Order: sequence, then structure tokens, then C-alpha cells
Amino acid sequence: MSRYVALLDGGAREVPVEVVPDGPGRFAVRVGGTLHRVDAFQHDHGTLSLLVDTASYAVTLDRKDDLVKVRVRGAVFPLEVLDDRRLRLRRAP
Repeated sequence: MSRYVALLDGGAREVPVEVVPDGPGRFAVRVGGTLHRVDAFQHDHGTLSLLVDTASYAVTLDRKDDLVKVRVRGAVFPLEVLDDRRLRLRRAP
């Protein structure tokens, strides 16, 4: 299992994320307290097809350092995804 924290709204909100591989391209993903079954296929660098539970999404990721802009269904969601070590470094004085 891999654990992360997604920083949303410019870091104003922190959402815990746990990812457990469940086969090739398949994952159990807990976001906050909600568990999702995800089937992911990477088309090319930054373009993914996702089946999340029963919904299908075409997603584009635009990365710059820790910041990721997620484009899905015409909307853009900027977020940062940090593992425990990076989160501790960010919080250190």
C-alpha cells in the first residue's frame, strides 16, 4: 500500500489517499474515507483512460514539479500529491 496526501485549493485542504495495486492497471484507491476501484490505462505521457467504479474518464495530467493539473470533462483541478516524507519536509520550519 502506498499512502499520499493530496493538497487541494492551493494547499488549504489535505485529503489522505491510499493506493493498493490489485492487478495489472487495477487499483483499490481510498480517497478520504471512500474506497474506489480504479482500472487505469496510460495512452501516452500524461493521457489516461480511467474506469473509476462504474464511470469512465479520459484524463490529461500536466505536471510541473509536485503540482499536477488534472483535466477531466472540461474542468481543470490543480493539486499536489505528496508522500509522507515530502509532506514532513513541507511542514518543517
